[in-house]
Amino acid sequence: MHELVGEITQQGGAALAVPADISREDDVTRLFAKGERAFGSVDILVNNASVIQPFGKVWETDPAEWRRLLEINLFGSYLCTRAAVPGNAAPAEWADHLHLLRCGGEEPHRHQRLQ
Repeated sequence: MHELVGEITQQGGAALAVPADISREDDVTRLFAKGERAFGSVDILVNNASVIQPFGKVWETDPAEWRRLLEINLFGSYLCTRAAVPGNAAPAEWADHLHLLRCGGEEPHRHQRLQ
């Protein structure tokens, strides 16, 4: 991440690396606080952090892996969205902001056909 920040800043852009586990509320709070100190309020939120595992038959997959997937993909997106919405914004004011959600952001993958 820090290498990418260096590339962006060398080309005249602004970037900040903040490692965080978005399934943890304290990490999300820290992430948004650092971002807001560096760049101001959020205009666009792209919820791109996600996992796609476990793959397999329900009876062969680990329930803990499924719980982790839900914590990151669903609860993490909720926490980030909640942190991004200004505390005093009326719904109409926030409605013109862009929010994107993408699953599978961990790594490129091929869909597998289950037998």
